Amino acid sequence: MDELFDTEPDPPPALEKLKLRAYLRGSSKKGDRAYKMWKEFDRLRGFLRFSPDRRGRYLARCAPDYFILPLLGDHFLLRFGSLPWAIVDEKRNLVLLRDRGKKPALYRLRHGRTAGLDTPAFTAEESADPWEELWREYHRSINNTDRTNPELQRQFMPKRYWKYLPEMK
Repeated sequence: MDELFDTEPDPPPALEKLKLRAYLRGSSKKGDRAYKMWKEFDRLRGFLRFSPDRRGRYLARCAPDYFILPLLGDHFLLRFGSLPWAIVDEKRNLVLLRDRGKKPALYRLRHGRTAGLDTPAFTAEESADPWEELWREYHRSINNTDRTNPELQRQFMPKRYWKYLPEMK
């Protein structure tokens, strides 16, 4: 494996157990926390934006409040098929990595390296990614400026996610 990674950290609660606890929301502190974890998991499935890196791997960055990175693996495994991808949790210095023919695995970045800083394997080539500009153009074309409601937009897409979304730049 790459010299960038350490061993796998402890996994979060299983997805089914998390769903059940989230359903029992309000009955306990665990239920409330599970609901918040489930909500963040659901948001990240829609808010992660992938860009190709130098190795042909698709890279997404995020900084979730909860340790939900392993829960995202199955969803993106089905979504991307055989394409290699990586999701970097910048808050915890972790990466969920999926190479061709392998299951997604969770690794800790070594030496305090953060994604994109002196780590060529995980540097997104923003200027070389025409998809980001296409995404921005799509967002501009469907946006009706007469019906802009920033307060409602922040309810559905909190501001802490905006720095990772090309359409918000």
